[in-house]
Amino acid sequence: MSRGSFNWSLDTYIQIDIDDVFVGQTGTRLVTEDIFALIESQNFLRKYIKGFNYTLGFSGHFFRRGDKVENEADEVLVAQSHNFLWFPHMWHHNHPQEYELTYLAALMTQNKLFAEFTSTEEYPHLRPAWDRRAFIHNNITVLPRQTCGLFTHTHFFHAYPDGIENLKKNIFEEKLLYKN
Repeated sequence: MSRGSFNWSLDTYIQIDIDDVFVGQTGTRLVTEDIFALIESQNFLRKYIKGFNYTLGFSGHFFRRGDKVENEADEVLVAQSHNFLWFPHMWHHNHPQEYELTYLAALMTQNKLFAEFTSTEEYPHLRPAWDRRAFIHNNITVLPRQTCGLFTHTHFFHAYPDGIENLKKNIFEEKLLYKN
């Protein structure tokens, strides 16, 4: 339709991050049925999206920190880990800007011992927080969750501070959009 003016790919890539799989208050964490439902829904989506994987974020310190049912689910999730892509946070879900480099390295080493993955922290820099924006990496737009207020304790859109409309406003009224 652009008569050659634009030469953009029409490929669309989807990544779904399920963040902090071991973090959460008892009674709100994954249970075994959830894990098998994730695998089932992932397999369903793979029928339509080539190479689709859920990406799970974790902080190793919180492994087996729920109730009996949730701890069993943690074990099942690790046993089923080959079904997912993984990315670690700090060991104890620490904020990296609060610590010295040597301590941060020690925290990341703990997660490395827990699972062999790599990760980065924050987007695209730590300071100043008010200047964080979404950015594009390998054609994926990444939303700075700390800036927009999406945290582990926000389980439902209706529970987002000041409602889902406030989240949409933050995203679509260019408060968080990528800037060159």
